[in-house]
Amino acid sequence: LYFDSERYDLAIPWYEQAVKLLPNDPNVSTDLGVAYLYSNKTDQAIAQFEQSVKVDPKHIKTWLNMGIAKAMVGREVDLEVKKSEARSKSQEGSGLTVRNLVVRGNRIARAVNDISLTVAPGEILGIAGVEGNGQTELLEAIAGLRPVTSGTIAVGGRDVTHASVRERGDAGLSHIPEDRHQRGLVLDFAVADNLILGQQHRFSSRGVMDAGAIAAHASQQVAAFDIRPADPALPVRALSGGNQQKVVIARELARDFVVLLAAQPTRGVDVGAIEFIHDTLRKARDAGKAILL
Repeated sequence: LYFDSERYDLAIPWYEQAVKLLPNDPNVSTDLGVAYLYSNKTDQAIAQFEQSVKVDPKHIKTWLNMGIAKAMVGREVDLEVKKSEARSKSQEGSGLTVRNLVVRGNRIARAVNDISLTVAPGEILGIAGVEGNGQTELLEAIAGLRPVTSGTIAVGGRDVTHASVRERGDAGLSHIPEDRHQRGLVLDFAVADNLILGQQHRFSSRGVMDAGAIAAHASQQVAAFDIRPADPALPVRALSGGNQQKVVIARELARDFVVLLAAQPTRGVDVGAIEFIHDTLRKARDAGKAILL
């Protein structure tokens, strides 16, 4: 039973009905879970609830705070972002450098208006704001998915302002797109094929794909990023949202990159995947990668 603890009274009839459904067999172990949500009066609500019904200790569990996340994913989950000082591994300018960038939007002439920024190796730079104020256009321009009106973009000291997506990738740019279904995955392709999207030229010779290399690469990435089910032959649409996102992240982090663009990397995934993604981004930062979030 999940309910706002300010309205514990609403849960009482549901609890009483649920108890009636429990098997009346001492050999059967069954728990009735009650989660108290969104209240600064949790202790008071628990006391009032337990006084209002005949609570059998063998039938009831109370989940609070992180216990709810554990009950959802089956393990302890740490949602606290561990922050530490950025550690720049080389001179400024060898990560991502954007100067006086102007980018046209779909409806306005300047969705990005004269933006300059630098992300050094070993650093995460976050862009915050209300969605629809140029963040998407900025990342798409850096990734090569939207033309630049004026200004310059450099990755690892190399000017990629007018480079193709493939040329940017070869320069060391990786991109976790904002919408994994629209930009990041081909849902009817196998997990193994999605793990090499944009990098097919690295797994082919004279136009012929190397099936053995693709399979070996997929097995390695599935294990490294704990993608479930662990079957690279499955179509990626068969995976949960969190595991689909892991496929995108595994692909983008597997290449030899200098700069990572991560657009809404935890959107639409469960708490377990959020923890994993945060940890992965921190490890990339500590490895000397420049990350624009």
